[in-house]
Amino acid sequence: EINLGRQQGMNPFGLFEKSREVAAPDGLSSLSEVAGGRTVEGDEESYLVGASDHDAASDRVLVVGADRGLRSASLTVARRAAAAAFVPDVGLVVVGGADGAVGVEVLVAGENSATPLDLASDPVEGATAVFGELDDQLILVCGHTPAGDPAPVRSLDLRCSTSCVPTEL
Repeated sequence: EINLGRQQGMNPFGLFEKSREVAAPDGLSSLSEVAGGRTVEGDEESYLVGASDHDAASDRVLVVGADRGLRSASLTVARRAAAAAFVPDVGLVVVGGADGAVGVEVLVAGENSATPLDLASDPVEGATAVFGELDDQLILVCGHTPAGDPAPVRSLDLRCSTSCVPTEL
């Protein structure tokens, strides 16, 4: 169920609110697979990233199109407390949250599965990813290790194609 308000009627701000049942799209057994995840707004679509949930690992992404249509997309590996950000001309970038797995994945608008980038495994959890542009497309990441220690702040060059290494700042 997607609740678009507390109950049918007026809210304190004078806006109408409605609730309606929404079926999970193909690829999701239920919306609980993405519940608790971070919402990321893109140019053409918005994303609810289950892998950014702090309680459970997920490889699922709920994609909301401009027409409000819902579809499911997948990451290559289940992640927990991963960072997620939208990068123009690249797509949804998901970083960390899976020790021993590829460090970064990109979900291009319109695609149903993410593509791993050649970046080393990144177990960082509770991270924040912030897009910025200098000479190349970069994403800054911070967070903590699975043991709870602070992870170093670093940048990732998303245009790197082989043997890419984050730059500690």
